[in-house]
Amino acid sequence: MTTALPESIRALKAAHTPLEIHPRALWAPFETFFASHGITLWKEARGYGSMEPPDDRVRAPDGFFYRMVNPRRPEEFSQPGFTHTLATVCPGRTSDGRDVVIRIVSIGDEGLNHRVALERLSTGNVASLIGNHTVPVLQWLELENVTFAVQPLLSPSDPLSMYAYEDVEDLLKTMVQMLEGVAFCHSKLVAHFDLWDGNFLSNYNGDPGPAWIATHDRDKPVPPFRSTFPFKIYIIDFETCVHFDEESDPSTRFVTGLPPTMQNGVYRRLRYPELSSDTPYDPFLVDVWQLGTRFKCLLMGYSELAPDEDDDAPLEGGESAEDEEDPEGLRSIPAAIVALVDRMIEVDPAKRPTAAVALAELRNIMAKLSKDELKAPV
Repeated sequence: MTTALPESIRALKAAHTPLEIHPRALWAPFETFFASHGITLWKEARGYGSMEPPDDRVRAPDGFFYRMVNPRRPEEFSQPGFTHTLATVCPGRTSDGRDVVIRIVSIGDEGLNHRVALERLSTGNVASLIGNHTVPVLQWLELENVTFAVQPLLSPSDPLSMYAYEDVEDLLKTMVQMLEGVAFCHSKLVAHFDLWDGNFLSNYNGDPGPAWIATHDRDKPVPPFRSTFPFKIYIIDFETCVHFDEESDPSTRFVTGLPPTMQNGVYRRLRYPELSSDTPYDPFLVDVWQLGTRFKCLLMGYSELAPDEDDDAPLEGGESAEDEEDPEGLRSIPAAIVALVDRMIEVDPAKRPTAAVALAELRNIMAKLSKDELKAPV
């Protein structure tokens, strides 16, 4: 079969998308291949990298998406769209109506760390284990030297800082899910290395939820949302991960420098303290710092964005969420939770808890809170 296959993941990402070329155009050579496996790729829609389903069928229920009735138009079922900004992924619809995301995981030897992580975390029986929050791989497909992972289509956005929380319990349950997912990855000796906004998704994929953190009137109760269905958070995008063999000596599970796949020495995320020296460091504790920083931003109302958004220059050391102006943070947060999060973002990694320890402490704190404390508005 002759197709214009991409030479490398790096070349695919360097394509002029989505302004000059719609990313969907880069997947045209794969249409026949996926059709032979019962998958029809979504089609282009108007807008910045926008895509829409290939037919008018309602998405088949698969346990990976829930939606709410639109109170203004309860008879309507809005078809969720997809913003195609990464050339390495493309949505598709199976012959039985399930919506999936197809990801180019590896091309030749490039991306093998990503593939190993998904094989270890998301493939086979391990994908259904309680406590595992990685997105299952429904099917592996190969075309010449290109390996694809077919996974369920989840929410379009990271839910952590989007939807308002009903109360302290609602917030802490979300934090538990995220910590539980990271701890599970670590138990399989996979460090994610990029736990920032956009790399946690959920199984809510319908109209916007009833209340957003940014716009909700905090003097009014938050309508129930996560508590009304089996809300679950998933971790995605293991491109920059590192992993170690189970037989490896724990004393060798260290790395130096930037995470894998970071190009040209540029790191456009908040810099973790370990980057301030050339000393080998524990990547699992970097995950703890990143997640703790996200929690701190949420609790205090800080932005998660790196202070310097210049695409041509690496960030300088020393930036942190605390450098932002102080907007209004969440209320009624137990002091023990704040103290735990502060330990997760300690500059000295030796003072940070592991993800498993942090998870156990968070659950223990929740168990000791009274009903009134759990139901306090945030």
